[in-house]
Amino acid sequence: MILTVDGHDLRRFIIAGQYDVERNDLEGPTTGRTLDTVLWRDYLGWKLKVSVRMIPLTIEEWGYIEHDVLRGKKEVSVTFEDFGRIATERMYSSSFRGTISTVTGKRIGAATNFIQF
Repeated sequence: MILTVDGHDLRRFIIAGQYDVERNDLEGPTTGRTLDTVLWRDYLGWKLKVSVRMIPLTIEEWGYIEHDVLRGKKEVSVTFEDFGRIATERMYSSSFRGTISTVTGKRIGAATNFIQF
């Protein structure tokens, strides 16, 4: 997978094959079920969510990625090599989390989610 955030290529930080792509339906306020359990959908569209897991990062790499990921709306371009599909969307990062390795104490395992506006 190739991940570019505001023109910065983050591919070198992503563990090969460690990403998930999710498509979520957006429904309006009149979606629901009737008393006879029939589902009525007020379908408005869908949005894309991309989750990635990253290699263990140094503190400097963490700072570089944090700057790119956590600063509001982003122009995110995702290329799925296995599908040959490119999606460029306005997205935001819903989370950017890290865990310091107990082995070295100097590397941070990181993961993030990007959700389409």
